[in-house]
Amino acid sequence: MKKKLVVIACLGLIASLSACGNGGVGSETPAVDARIVYAIPSDPGNLDPQLTSVDLNREVGRLAYDSLVYRDGKGNPVSGLASSWHVGENESTFEITPGVTCSDGSAFTADVAAQNLRFMIDPHNGSPYASSFPAGTTVSASASTVTIKTPTAPAFLLVNLADIPMVCAAGLQNRGRLASATDGTGPYVLSDFKTGSSYSFTRRDDYKWGPNGATTAEKGQPKTVELRIVANETTSANLLVAADVNIAVMSGSDGDRLLRMPNLFHKNQQVLRGLIAYNEANGRVTQDEKVREALSRAVDFDAAMKIITGGRGEVPTSLLAVTPKVCPENTVSGNLAARDVNLAKSLLDNTGWVAAGDGKRAKNGKQLSIDILTPSYAGKAYTDGAEYIASQWRDLGIDVAVSAVPSAQLNDRLFKTADFDVSLVGTGERTPNQNSQYFFGKTPPNGTNFASFSNPTYDQTVQGKPQVDTAAECARWNTAEIALFKEYSLIPFANVDVPVFGNKVTFDIVGNYLVPTSLRAVS
Repeated sequence: MKKKLVVIACLGLIASLSACGNGGVGSETPAVDARIVYAIPSDPGNLDPQLTSVDLNREVGRLAYDSLVYRDGKGNPVSGLASSWHVGENESTFEITPGVTCSDGSAFTADVAAQNLRFMIDPHNGSPYASSFPAGTTVSASASTVTIKTPTAPAFLLVNLADIPMVCAAGLQNRGRLASATDGTGPYVLSDFKTGSSYSFTRRDDYKWGPNGATTAEKGQPKTVELRIVANETTSANLLVAADVNIAVMSGSDGDRLLRMPNLFHKNQQVLRGLIAYNEANGRVTQDEKVREALSRAVDFDAAMKIITGGRGEVPTSLLAVTPKVCPENTVSGNLAARDVNLAKSLLDNTGWVAAGDGKRAKNGKQLSIDILTPSYAGKAYTDGAEYIASQWRDLGIDVAVSAVPSAQLNDRLFKTADFDVSLVGTGERTPNQNSQYFFGKTPPNGTNFASFSNPTYDQTVQGKPQVDTAAECARWNTAEIALFKEYSLIPFANVDVPVFGNKVTFDIVGNYLVPTSLRAVS
């Protein structure tokens, strides 16, 4: 669930500090000694790439881990750890690229790939990637071929596999070490870290099996990428302007001034920035559908969208924002509650949450209180948006607290303790069945159904037979999404193009992730 990664850099710290002067995009410089300091807004905590649902952690992991396949900018599958593949109705095969090695020098084989997939498919392991495969999926390996057998070929199989990181044998055998070390086939390997401060990754010079055969031998490929924790987005923007920062993701209003600077390189990420989720667990006030409807009808979500996106947002068309969308249909229009404050008050009255003389609502002597959980690392605009929503609920007589927390704490409160009433956390999944990890199945700490959703229509879709045809599969999931909206479980209200700026560096973004092999130091 959703993220944003801020990247800052100062080039040439190994060889020469002259690269840290002012200026924007220029000519390429040799890769040999280039260094990029890549700032993230909070400490990712546990680095295990197969046990996280936080997009910040996932993007960090892409430096060190590869997928079987990747997608290009148009959404087409291209080679990765697999050089070729065949997707059938019940059986799909993947041929492992010859010569792939892990950062420890061991070979990455079809058997290791199969072990990865079996780990993630097994629901007992708690991997969020389990939702990428239908029930009954099996995986086997023979020589250099991985075989995935499914009840029917999911229409989104290749898209899902493009997001799934593969761990090497040593990491699979000693999973605990992955919390603070990397063991992958990716273009970089973690070489040093200081908790709460920085994580340094060093380039693998033998790497040649990236997306569509990308290597690290290209001119301008930085040797070192240091992830440095910079919590304040305005600070990152100022560092970027001063050329002490090479890349910065601007989620809030700071992006507006940077867009006016012609010397800066930038690309956009399409993000579902505003998504309200109500916790429906037993004992939560938001378990009551009428309370959820009241809260939904009380908010001016258009105004909230403008705040949270710095005025650059638009109304979402579905729970998918990453382009190109595998399901382009609009499931939002006409399926969300219209604002009606008077009806919101009446709904609360009818559920027994009655306003007293001081305007505060209570039932059986207990005050109506709600906690909004939101990421602190997403920037001031995000927190301001949460505070605006809180103010609209306070006007109803509700006691509302906003908890803006860093990445590791957000992950714990969503997926370990489920300690919140309302979450304001965007999602960044690419397919509807990837999203199902959050809205179906076991609840924390045994699963990732973080808000204890239990919607018959949605549940039937998850458990139903996947379709081979993409349009038919999208139709199934579109109906399921609408069912969640109709029961006021989810309120998607803000999409935005988030600019990712570069100074003295260029890069590509595919599927909302920065492509590590595309990093180019320039002067």
